[in-house]
Amino acid sequence: MNVWQILDNKNLTGDTLAARRLRIKEDKYNLSDAIFTFSQLLKYYKPGAKYIDHLGYIFTYRKTKKANLIYREILHVDYIIGRGLLLTVEGVSMPIAIPASSNIEGYIGLLEYNGGYLLYDMPSKVKKKDTWRKI
Repeated sequence: MNVWQILDNKNLTGDTLAARRLRIKEDKYNLSDAIFTFSQLLKYYKPGAKYIDHLGYIFTYRKTKKANLIYREILHVDYIIGRGLLLTVEGVSMPIAIPASSNIEGYIGLLEYNGGYLLYDMPSKVKKKDTWRKI
């Protein structure tokens, strides 16, 4: 067994980390978790952890700002084939898209920041108390 494992090889063709990793023949370092959205980065953040973006750049994220976490009632749900759900939420002028396939109801947690909303907590039947999070 080789003690060295390869994370990325920028000498290989490919614009993204994924494209280059498909071409690596040697023993590859296993990436443990995938984070696809900024909301997921905020929710699963670990202090001091190193992250790697889709181009292969390694970075450390630091939470420096505060945002309100509000829970609002889901008023209406539209199913979009192959895409997920569009939620009409109380007090929010734009629909919120979520990658889910089943009909949902109840309350959704949103981070209120810079005049917009970010999905933070998936729907639940019980309304949780409004609070804040460091982002």
